[in-house]
Amino acid sequence: MSKLVDYSDDEEENAVRIVNRSHMSGFYPSFCKIDVTSQFPKLKQEEYHISLSLNFQLNYHQIKDFIDSIQNDIDTFQAFTCTLNHESKIYKNEITKKEYLVLEVNINKERVKQLINLIAQSITLFDKLYQRVEIIPHCTIKQHLNLKNQITLKVNTIDIVIGKQITKIPLKQ
Repeated sequence: MSKLVDYSDDEEENAVRIVNRSHMSGFYPSFCKIDVTSQFPKLKQEEYHISLSLNFQLNYHQIKDFIDSIQNDIDTFQAFTCTLNHESKIYKNEITKKEYLVLEVNINKERVKQLINLIAQSITLFDKLYQRVEIIPHCTIKQHLNLKNQITLKVNTIDIVIGKQITKIPLKQ
């Protein structure tokens, strides 16, 4: 299993989370995310997102019920905006020794965490091996960006990625 550690300057915000586990035959690797929309013009939107879950696995017969469960859980969750900090941080995977450049969510971080917790409740009903851990809301980026201002994003939908299939679930407008 891998661990991701935030090596930011603020030691109180350092956190560890599990990001991988081995694939089980007959299951679909899955995760949930907020797609970063075209409001982030410097990046290609399909490559960047805010993670709402760790990887989890679903059997084929669980997929429809899982999507229905998420839709029910977020049925009244209001769409919102969140803001990414313009200063990047480095997260490091302690096992693979890979480092990731990220922009943390700093405004409406609690709304993103509420969404993470709602989704985690559904995941644990379907994947008994899923480990609920604290996720630091962030967007992984591929290169350092010379940003002068924070980036505000509209959060209108969440994406559920199951295998190669993406299901978009709208939030209440």
